[in-house]
Formats: sequence, structure tokens, C-alpha cells
Amino acid sequence: MVKLSCVILANTKDESSYRMTINCITSLIDSLQTIGHTQILLIESNPNYDRGLYKYPKEVQVVETKDSSFNFHRNLNRGLEKSEGEYIAFCNNDLMFHEDWFTQILSIAEDKSLKAFSPVDPKEPKLPHRVTSNFEYMEGYEIQKFFKGWCFVVRSSVFRTTGNFDERFNFYFADNDFIMTLKKYHLRHVAVMNSKVEHLQKETGPYIQNMDTLLNGLTIDRSKIPDYVLKEKRYWLLTSDKMVNGLIQYHKKWGSFRALKVKEILARLCVKLRMPYLKRFIYLTN
Repeated sequence: MVKLSCVILANTKDESSYRMTINCITSLIDSLQTIGHTQILLIESNPNYDRGLYKYPKEVQVVETKDSSFNFHRNLNRGLEKSEGEYIAFCNNDLMFHEDWFTQILSIAEDKSLKAFSPVDPKEPKLPHRVTSNFEYMEGYEIQKFFKGWCFVVRSSVFRTTGNFDERFNFYFADNDFIMTLKKYHLRHVAVMNSKVEHLQKETGPYIQNMDTLLNGLTIDRSKIPDYVLKEKRYWLLTSDKMVNGLIQYHKKWGSFRALKVKEILARLCVKLRMPYLKRFIYLTN
């Protein structure tokens, strides 16, 4: 059986994006020399992708989507459906893999109760030094801090419980949705301190902090925006129609942020009482 399948999402529009993907793949192949046979799936979302112009190593299986619009979870599902590995890594194409990043995850995965794993970016540590230096791994579900949506590894058996990724989340709140799914089914996720993968993300400009300017830039019906977003001036949630649509879908499925706080308390109580299976009834979804 293949030990690891790596699903990499790419959108090859020009030489620069192609070179970034090539660098990602090269570092991945170099980092897995001791693992044996691995499967690399490149999910190419550019409908005008030209095989003759952009060539990838023979180890890479290119899956062309030819979609009119990008859907993050749909593309992850395409990779999931073709994956043969015991473990599946879901990755952006702007990554640099360090030596033994997956070996470090395997050493932690000897604990069969751990189901999902995130590496740590050595250049942008979100966890305090005392944690990264004193612990092999840290269980947690906070986006970016513990869970890295740009690179995470899941036991393939997990999807027999959760089903595929929810394609109603085409980009924004996709990470939040998957993390809530792990919580619902009491599937443990950990950040692995010695597993190093760099995320070469582009810098983003400062958020606009003027509510009227943000709202005027949206075409979505304002009445659908959760009231607390406006009252608490959560500017970062109003940067685009896509962001707001993701938020609305997340609320429809899981409940408001306030409701989720109550559900979190009840879920922790279920674990304390050794009845974690009840969490799937607490986290009812639409």
C-alpha cells in the first residue's frame, strides 16, 4: 500500500506560477527519499493549462479540472478520490518542504488516536517557543495557530467517517468547516513541532477599517450579514462578497459564533463524561 498521497493544488497561468509549483514538488520529492513509494497528485485548475509548455516530473500525476471557477474543497475532493495512500497530505503549491517533515509525523502517528496532523512553519511560528521546544506535538483546532490549511495530513480512514469535503465552501471558511467536522466526530488533530514546512505566502495589505467603505464594496444583501459582524466591527469578515458568502454558509451549517461557544462547552462536557460520541449530536449541521 502507498504510505503517502500528496494532493497539491495549482493554477498554472504563467512561468512564475509554474516555477513556484516546480520548486514545491522538487522539495517534496527530496524530503520523502526515506519513505519509499509516494503518490503525488497535482490538481490543475487553470482550464487553459498547456501540457506542452509546462512539464512536471514523471512522478507527478496531473489532474486537469477545467472548471469555470475555482472551488477549494472540490479540488481537494478530486485529489481525495484518486488518492491511494494510508495518509493524505493536502497542500498548496507555494510550499517548501524540509527534510523528514513526514517522518516526524509518522513518529507521532504511532498513537492511533491521532487522526490529523499539521506541520509548523519555522519562519512564522504561531505557537510560543516554550511549546515548540518542549513538546513533540500539541493538540489544537485553532486555524493558522494549530491547523494549517495550506498543508495538513489526514489518515485516509478518516474520510470513511466524515465523507468528502463540503463543496459548498469554495474558499473562505473551508478550513473552519473541516476543523468543525473533526471536532464533530471527535477526531484528534495535532500540530507536530518537528515537522517543518515553509509557507511562502504573499504579503497582504492592511484591512480597510471603515465599515461604510467595506459595505459599499459588497453586492450581497446586507440583511444576510450576521448582526454581530457589524456591531463588533469585524472588518476582516467584510473584505469581499466571497468572504461574506463563506461566513453565511458557515453560520447556516454550524450555527453562529455565539451558538458555537455554547456547543464547545457542551462538547467538552461530553468528553469529560467519557461520552465523546454525543458530540456529533451537539454539532448538528444543515
